[in-house]
Amino acid sequence: MIPTLTKLSAFSNKRYMSPKQFEEWKKTPYGKYSTQLKKHPFLLFGLPFMASLFFASLYLSEFTSIRYKNRDERVQMITEEEALKSSSANRRKVDMREEFYRLQQLGDLDDWEQVRVPRLSNESENVWDVSGPGTPDNSAAASAVAADKQLKISK
Repeated sequence: MIPTLTKLSAFSNKRYMSPKQFEEWKKTPYGKYSTQLKKHPFLLFGLPFMASLFFASLYLSEFTSIRYKNRDERVQMITEEEALKSSSANRRKVDMREEFYRLQQLGDLDDWEQVRVPRLSNESENVWDVSGPGTPDNSAAASAVAADKQLKISK
């Protein structure tokens, strides 16, 4: 026989059980589990949870092993001799002195001139006239811009 519980109006979520009802409730499976859970919470709640995590990881390890097996099949195993043959066939021996002299023979690196790249027809010059109070007179930049405009006009 399951005891009937009565609600108190002040505590609507708490149910009141008389001592006789409580003794009957403790004999039910839920009552036994509930009282034991209060005494040993880890044994009845934590341990089963940890065990389920452990066994789930063992079960899922089969799926991960399949993944790695498939990946390993795609990668070919080559012998050490084949690796040495393929790497040494494409290499040339490098000597620091030879590289230094080879780079010196490429030409004089001090003999160059800075040349401005011509702009497209629809591209702006990106020159702002910032002459105003407190700004220095930038006549050299203004003359360079004017010279560039003259070059464009003459072309």
